Amino acid sequence: MKCLLCLVFVFSLAIGRVAAQPAGYTLVEDASALEQEFRGSAATVRSISSSFVQEKKLAYLDEVVESKGAFWYRDDNSLRWAYDSPFHYLIVIKDGRFFIKDQGEVKVFDVKSNPAFKLLNDLIISIAKGSVMGDQRFDLQVYEGARDYLLVMQPRDAQLKQFIQQSEVYLDKESLLALKVIIRESETDFTQISFVNRKMNEPIEDAVFDVR
Repeated sequence: MKCLLCLVFVFSLAIGRVAAQPAGYTLVEDASALEQEFRGSAATVRSISSSFVQEKKLAYLDEVVESKGAFWYRDDNSLRWAYDSPFHYLIVIKDGRFFIKDQGEVKVFDVKSNPAFKLLNDLIISIAKGSVMGDQRFDLQVYEGARDYLLVMQPRDAQLKQFIQQSEVYLDKESLLALKVIIRESETDFTQISFVNRKMNEPIEDAVFDVR
C-alpha cells in the first residue's frame, strides 16, 4: 500500500470533485483547444528534471510533514522520483518495470503482470506526455487563472478511487508543465507537491535511472 500511495503522488494526478469554482479562476467551457495545445507542447518535450517539495497533512498530526527530492523524466518512458530529505525513498520506471528502493532494499515489479502498477504506469506516462487531458478514465474540469491553468479530474476507474478522492493540478501557462499538485486522499488528508528549478530538454544520462 505504501508503494502504491507513493506512486500516486508522482505527478500528479487527479481526482475528485470541486464544490465551488476556485477563487481567482474562471471555468473553461470548451477545453478542446487547450488539450490540443497541451499535446503539441508535450510532443516537444524530450526530458524534464526538477526538484520538488512535498507537504503531507494527516488528520492525526498537528504539523505538516515536509519532504524534498528530485525528479527526472525522459521520453523513452524512463522516470526517476527520489526523496532525499528527511528520508531516502526511490522510485524508478524503466524497461516496463517499477523499481522501488526503501531502506536499502530494492523491489522490482513487472508492469504488465500487475494491474495496479500498469494502471499507475500508464497514468504517470500520460501526464508526462501530455495526453492525460484526453484520458477517458477521468472526468475533467479546466479553470483558467492569471498565470496558470487548474485541472480538476474525477476518476471513473474504481481502482483509482481507492487511492485518491480529489486533486488539483496547476499548469504553467507558458510551458504547460506542472507547477503544483494537490492530492486529496480524504476530506482531511492531502499531499501537496511543488516543482522548482525545472529544466527541459537537457541530456539525462542512462545512469540516472540505475537502481543501486
